[in-house]
Amino acid sequence: MHLVPRRRRFRTIDFFGAPLAATFNAFNKFPVDIQETDKAFVVEAELPGYKKDNITVKFTQGTLVIEAKHEQSIDKEHENKYLYRERSYGSFRRSFGFAEDINEDAIEANFQDGVLKIILPKSNTEEKKHRNIPIN
Repeated sequence: MHLVPRRRRFRTIDFFGAPLAATFNAFNKFPVDIQETDKAFVVEAELPGYKKDNITVKFTQGTLVIEAKHEQSIDKEHENKYLYRERSYGSFRRSFGFAEDINEDAIEANFQDGVLKIILPKSNTEEKKHRNIPIN
């Protein structure tokens, strides 16, 4: 279980300090929006140009992991003749930890028009939220 401040129901998992992370994120990560409803979290990731077969979604121990691989097409005739190049290729990964209990068996994912939409239904855990803890 992750301990997250009460006002934040999820957390991003990064391994760099803030200044370096901002630079790294701008070039090597895909944008993600996370919404909370009464019954679920909705995650939308923009992955234009990616193929569905090159995207992996995993949920383990309260952490959602989205991995996407963008392969470079190699044209032998024009190899090393670029004047300018901004497109990124390689594997990209985003991880988000959720403080709420998620019904793992009911998670759904859909990829359409370059947008990956993941619905993470909340578990019905009212009993767990208000549990008295005995003191030994």
